[in-house]
Amino acid sequence: MRDSQSAALRYATCHERLLDTDFCPPGGISGVPALVFTGEHDCTSTPAENEAVAATIEDCTFLLLRDADHMAHLEREAEYADLVTRFLRDQPVHGLPYCVPGGELQRQ
Repeated sequence: MRDSQSAALRYATCHERLLDTDFCPPGGISGVPALVFTGEHDCTSTPAENEAVAATIEDCTFLLLRDADHMAHLEREAEYADLVTRFLRDQPVHGLPYCVPGGELQRQ
């Protein structure tokens, strides 16, 4: 029983730290390539919330993966791998068939 209580306290403490952290610094982020994406049906961290994060990053690429929810990396493994690989290799990521048309926004 004591181990369960200790584990629960550690879990709560870790989540409290995460929730108390502002991941979007004042003034935004610049000088680094960034890709923000989620599934088009994500209700845990919504497309609108992800787009708001993308808006804080200069020259950020924002995409929505078609037919995916919050766990897009598990739901659409091949597409996830292709997207991340393309981004890391500086290859085009817009107009991909597994992205939602109109869900693509290149920040300038």
